[in-house]
Amino acid sequence: MVESTIAIAVSTNAGRVRRPAVSFRAVFRAVVFFAVVRLAVDFFAVVRFAAAFLAGARLAVDFLVGARLAAFFAVRFAVVFLAAAFLVVFLAAAFLVVFFAAAFLVVFLAALFAVARFAGVFLAVARFAVVLLAVARLAVVRFAVVRLAVVRFAVVLFPATAFVAFRATFFAVFFAADVTDVGTALPPSAGTSGIYRTVAVART
Repeated sequence: MVESTIAIAVSTNAGRVRRPAVSFRAVFRAVVFFAVVRLAVDFFAVVRFAAAFLAGARLAVDFLVGARLAAFFAVRFAVVFLAAAFLVVFLAAAFLVVFFAAAFLVVFLAALFAVARFAGVFLAVARFAVVLLAVARLAVVRFAVVRLAVVRFAVVLFPATAFVAFRATFFAVFFAADVTDVGTALPPSAGTSGIYRTVAVART
């Protein structure tokens, strides 16, 4: 505490109270002391304010560093997010391409199998037609052979038949030329042949 420069002295020798004397030097010292104390208090206040300002500046620097780190991580996160989105889009596009390729392959194979089946049916029909044509050709050939055989047989048979008829007629006329009786006009081999009988009757 600040000591007062004005003291009250109590005299025990005289047994009475004496008024102290006021010194200019003591007052000056007191004023200087108060000024120094006030200056010290102000200095400590300034130091405290400077410390608070430095703490605030440090906090601002830390905030800026944190903001910079946050921006850095935000950029990195954005890059990673964009890369992940691009990867997802790429995988989706690849999946769609593979899916449509597989669907097209399935449709193409189904169409190919249908064409192969139709081709198999067509080949079977064509083979049946070829077999049918071969059978028809064989039938035509057989018919030609049979017709040729019939023609040959007719060609051979007709002269033989004509010759036999001519021979029978000739012998009938020859043997019946000088016959007056029908019963003796018939040759032994004629029997009751109508040709000889008719010729004999006509001659008689």
